[in-house]
Amino acid sequence: YIAGVRETRAVRQWSTGERDGRGPIRRRLRLALQVATLIAQYDNASVARAWFQGLNPQLDDRSAARLLREGDLDEVGPQILSAARAFVIGG
Repeated sequence: YIAGVRETRAVRQWSTGERDGRGPIRRRLRLALQVATLIAQYDNASVARAWFQGLNPQLDDRSAARLLREGDLDEVGPQILSAARAFVIGG
């Protein structure tokens, strides 16, 4: 969803280097991985997945996944990372 692809094979191919991901997609996926790893370290993968999908008050009641997909990464990236850090600290 975040990368805007219809088949998961594309993501796998980007991760293995079979296929070159475009710069903006690569940046979005790297940030998503950074945030997911941060949350999963303090909780678990299911919580990280739910965090991306849920409406977040720190993101003006928007989901992190949607912001990552549709937003200007230079603008929303720091907001998403900050919201994830606040979630880890405050639960």
